[in-house]
Amino acid sequence: MAAFAAEFGTLAQPEQAALLNRLAEAEKNPGSPAEHFFVNMKSAALFGYYTSRVGLLKELGYMGNAVMSGFPGCPTGSLKP
Repeated sequence: MAAFAAEFGTLAQPEQAALLNRLAEAEKNPGSPAEHFFVNMKSAALFGYYTSRVGLLKELGYMGNAVMSGFPGCPTGSLKP
């Protein structure tokens, strides 16, 4: 509200991106309540996605309780910031 005098959901996409980018700059060392909220929300969103059927099975290719000859890890560039 303070930055754009409007609620986040009513902002245009470029304004939303600018606000999120500003919060992400302090991700490694959050100071304000908004920065802490951003870090917690991002963490919860990533955890939720990568423990869902789509994230775990389809994107990461998790095969469950199966013996694999090797673990290739994530393809380069698949986890973009």
